[in-house]
Amino acid sequence: AQDQLDDPHAIITSHTDRLQALLDRPSDRGGFRSMSELMEFYHAELLRIQAQGITQAGLSTGLKDLDELLGGWQKSDLVILAGRPGMGKTAAALTFALHAAKEQHPIGFFSLEMANDQVVARLVSMVSKLRLDQVNQKQIKEADMGAYQSARELVASLPIYIDDTPGLHYHDLAARAKRLTQRHKIELLVVDYLQLVHGSTSRQDSREQEVSRATQGLKGMDKVL
Repeated sequence: AQDQLDDPHAIITSHTDRLQALLDRPSDRGGFRSMSELMEFYHAELLRIQAQGITQAGLSTGLKDLDELLGGWQKSDLVILAGRPGMGKTAAALTFALHAAKEQHPIGFFSLEMANDQVVARLVSMVSKLRLDQVNQKQIKEADMGAYQSARELVASLPIYIDDTPGLHYHDLAARAKRLTQRHKIELLVVDYLQLVHGSTSRQDSREQEVSRATQGLKGMDKVL
């Protein structure tokens, strides 16, 4: 408590999360499993996929070539979408989320940079094909109201849940993601964006160390959820 180098809120969050993890952990969690047990589980999944006629195990990205490379978004995968500023990373992430949500797969979206209003405007613009600046500024012309109304109804029906709380530590993010997943059976979780996630409790850590720890935290989270 007297260490001035550490952020008190981050320390409390970190230890609360660890205590909760201990409470939630079954006694046989993790550990070694035999190949016969693992093979049985794999074979059961294979039969289930064949019986249901599933041609792709993961959620579709909406891009055929990418689906062929990745097999869609796979459970327990951490996928980092990288690019320089202004290249459309958020637009791409929203496009992926929108495609999955249209297929009624519940999506969690942490928007650490944009406010809820801005995310909604982007989705409306994508669905309606209206200019983003027009939708963002709520200056929609009378002639475009039909397209807006159709987009409004579709966007309102999408199973997308947005949290725009800024400056989240990955412990906070993991706790919120767990509650959301339990409540809505989330199948795809989007974090926009990684470098805005706090990944350390120490003020001495470099930016590289903080991003690295945030990445490790997110990877641990996706395996658990």
